[in-house]
Parts: sequence; C-alpha cells; structure tokens
Amino acid sequence: MAEMRLYAGEEVTVTFTGPELQIEIDNHKTEGEMFVMCFKSYPNNYARRCPIGYASLYYLTSQWGITYRYYITRRGHLSDTSLTDVLGPIVFGKDGSITLLVYKLPSKCTLRVLNAAKVVPTTTTTTTTTTEKTTTTIASIKETSYKTVYFVIGGLALLLIIIIAVGIVWILWHRKTNATPPP
Repeated sequence: MAEMRLYAGEEVTVTFTGPELQIEIDNHKTEGEMFVMCFKSYPNNYARRCPIGYASLYYLTSQWGITYRYYITRRGHLSDTSLTDVLGPIVFGKDGSITLLVYKLPSKCTLRVLNAAKVVPTTTTTTTTTTEKTTTTIASIKETSYKTVYFVIGGLALLLIIIIAVGIVWILWHRKTNATPPP
C-alpha cells in the first residue's frame, strides 16, 4: 500500500491497510474555499453537496489550516474529529474496499490517501469435473502517462501551421495574379 494523490472529479475504489483510511488535504494558501469528498453509499442516499448515492464530507479551508487530516474507520465513521462528520452511511465492498469521489477541491489544495491502493477487480474461472471456483484478485495499477495528450496537441499544432502556410501561399498567389498588367 502506498500514498495516492487524487484530483477534483476523480472517483476511485481503494482498499486500505490498518483500522482506518488516512486522508490528508494540504492547503497551500487558500482561504474560504470548500473541499467536498463523497463516499459510495446506498443508491437512495442524499447527502448535501454530493450526488445521490453518496455520503459527503466537506469543510471550508482557512488561513490557519495548513493540513487537514481525516481518518475513516472500517465502520464508516470519522475518528479523532469534533468539527465535522460524514453525512450519510458509507458502504464498503465485500473485500473491504471503499469508493471515493473527490467532488470539489480548491485549486491550491492537494488531496492524498496515505494507506490505500486502487482496486482492479479481475475474475478468473477454473472449471474441474466436479466444482467451479471463482476467484477475485486485487491488483495495483500504475498511473497513466500523458503521451496521448501530447500527440493530439502536436497534431493540432501541425495542422494549424499547415493551414497558415496554405493561407499565405494562396494570398501571395492571388496578389500576383491581380498585380500582372492586362495585355
């Protein structure tokens, strides 16, 4: 298990070690902005500031709060806090996993989950003559690179250069045909 950094709008299912999930939000000089974290709940659960089906945890940043730490127990409650609470029940998966949605995060804040790993469910089926066995394993995945984004931006830049070059050639050719005196 390792530290994971999450960004606004990102939803991830994680497993964690120990009795509680450790969440840390670093505030880099923002004041009066709200961060909202949502946790998977029952489908009909409605909690303030989160989509239906999620429990919510939200708080306003202040100039005095440099780091906010939250500890979610395996029962779905916050421990070591009296200033805020999770609104709505948190539902855990059969494997003890929890689904987090970073619904809103101020631009100068970073959110880290300290003792978690992403869950990638893979199912394998083994068939024997007498029984069938289904096994679910959890694998960690690495973060993706931005190579595709760079190729798309490069392709668009090349297309823009070609359009500009064709436009300049057309203008110069059009001027040349207009500039020739009639016979």
